[in-house]
Amino acid sequence: MPEYMLLLYAPEGEEQEDRWADMPLWLAVTESLRKAGLLVANGPLHPVTSARTQPAAADRMRPLAVQSFPP
Repeated sequence: MPEYMLLLYAPEGEEQEDRWADMPLWLAVTESLRKAGLLVANGPLHPVTSARTQPAAADRMRPLAVQSFPP
């Protein structure tokens, strides 16, 4: 079965209160994936300041469909 990555993202610099306000929805998404047997792993990302880029050939890039949850 193919595996896909789902990114739940809160912009850095966002107030802690705003991040925590979104937490129940994030936990609901995670739990629904776990109950469906679809969750492989989860964990936090590193800070944006540690990000690195890897150039990709134009013929290997394709647009991704973005959908917010719940649909």
